[in-house]
Amino acid sequence: MSLIHEALEKAKQSRLEERRNSRIDLSREKGKKGSFLVVFFALFSVIVFGYFLYNYRAMLSGKTDVSSFSDHQTGDSTLYSGVVVETEDSEPSNFSYTEEFGKAMKTGDSEKLFALLTLHPDSASKEDFERVVEIYITIDDTGRLEKLTKVADSSGKLDENLMLKLAGYFENRRDKLSASLYKRAYFAGHRSPLLMAKVGTLYDKIGLADSALKYYKIYLNFGETTGVYFDIKRRFEYLANRR
Repeated sequence: MSLIHEALEKAKQSRLEERRNSRIDLSREKGKKGSFLVVFFALFSVIVFGYFLYNYRAMLSGKTDVSSFSDHQTGDSTLYSGVVVETEDSEPSNFSYTEEFGKAMKTGDSEKLFALLTLHPDSASKEDFERVVEIYITIDDTGRLEKLTKVADSSGKLDENLMLKLAGYFENRRDKLSASLYKRAYFAGHRSPLLMAKVGTLYDKIGLADSALKYYKIYLNFGETTGVYFDIKRRFEYLANRR
C-alpha cells in the first residue's frame, strides 16, 4: 500500500509541476506578445511623426506637393490649388523657356520644340511659332501642324504671315483648313484679291462647286486683269454653265 500511496503522490506532484510550468510558459508568451506590441506601436508612432514632420518642413520651404494637402475624404486637391508646388512632373524651378528653346533649335530637336510651344505658348513668340512651323512643313507632319495652328490661334500668335504659311501647306493637301486660313489672313490685313481666288480654287479642287463659284466671283469683282484673272474667269464661266 505504501508503494501505491507513494506512486500516487508522485503522480500528483508531477501534475502540479506540469501546471506550474504551463502557467509560467503562458505568462512568458503573454510577455513576449506584450513586448512585441509595445515595439510595434513605438515604431508606428515614429513613422507617423516623421511623415508629418517632413510635410511640415516641406510646406515651410514652399515645395509641398499639393496632394499632401488634398481632402482625404473627397480626394479633391483643388481646395489648395493656390499653394505653390514643385512636383516631379512639373518644370524645375530654374526652367527657362528661352534657354530650352535655343538648345532645341541648335540640336534640331523637333519633338522638344513642339512640346515647348504646346506647353508654354504664352512664353513663345510669333517668330518661335513660325520657325517651328517651317520645320514641321519640311518634315511634312500634318497632324503636328494642325495642332500648332490651334495652339498659335488660342495664344494669339497666329498672325497673317503665319496664316499664309500654313494655308499654303494645307492648300497643297487639299485641306479645307487652307480656305479658312486664307480668308482669315485677308480680313487680318493681307488685302490681296488673290487670296479669294485661292479659296475658290481650293473649293473647286475638293468638289464644292457652289463655294468655288462664290469666291471666284468675289475675286473677279475686284476687276484685276493680271495674273490668274483670265484663268479664273474661264473656270468660273465653265462651272456656271454646268449648273
